[in-house]
Amino acid sequence: MSIRKMMLIAVGLLCSWAMYGQNKVSSYPKVELGVQVGVTEFLGDLGGGSGEGRGFISDTDFRFTKPLLGVYYKHHFKNWFAASANLNFTQVQGSDEATDNPDRQARGLEFRSNIFELYGLAQFQPFQIGRWGLHANIGLGFFTFNPKTNDDNPNTQDASYSKIQGMIPMGVGTTFQLNRNWVLGADVMHRVTFTDYIDNYSWDNPKRNDSYYSLIFRVGYIFDKNAGFGRGRGIGCPGRL
Repeated sequence: MSIRKMMLIAVGLLCSWAMYGQNKVSSYPKVELGVQVGVTEFLGDLGGGSGEGRGFISDTDFRFTKPLLGVYYKHHFKNWFAASANLNFTQVQGSDEATDNPDRQARGLEFRSNIFELYGLAQFQPFQIGRWGLHANIGLGFFTFNPKTNDDNPNTQDASYSKIQGMIPMGVGTTFQLNRNWVLGADVMHRVTFTDYIDNYSWDNPKRNDSYYSLIFRVGYIFDKNAGFGRGRGIGCPGRL
């Protein structure tokens, strides 16, 4: 084998390795910053469907769907793993008058509350095809709430509780990268809480805590110059030797 052929093979292998390295580096962004909007549903003692309450999605009452607005910061450690910090404002509301459950209707309680939440998430994305991927989230955080109720109702309870509570956010979602810098996403996020007083009341079983879930849409901007789909900036290969 001639020296020229050996050099061509060596350069070809080097170029292949360099392009592979660039693709790996550029296949996922390092830092992502964005906004998120969505809607939130309350799951607790008040309002809901015809059952006893807290039946997760089956207890949803779309008449009391409330908006969500927030921002997030995400760092991608690998193309399959990322961590994020999320700060959101949302609202929850429930009313016994709107439910089909006769016991709840007779009780006649209602409430509404603003919620500020801050939580961190670990995101795992085991499935990805090109620009599109599916992921699962789980994390820890806390939220503040301040329920407003119809205090003239004789069923109103006097309870002492902290209006700052911890929670475990969890959910699933999808992400689609538009180009080198912009990414879209959607998530269904459920919050497991440690309080039964988001609605200011605790009925029947106080160990069955209140919760809420949201459908969230995200728009993010990627701050990594190498982000993209194999178009990273690195060593180029010569057209000819």
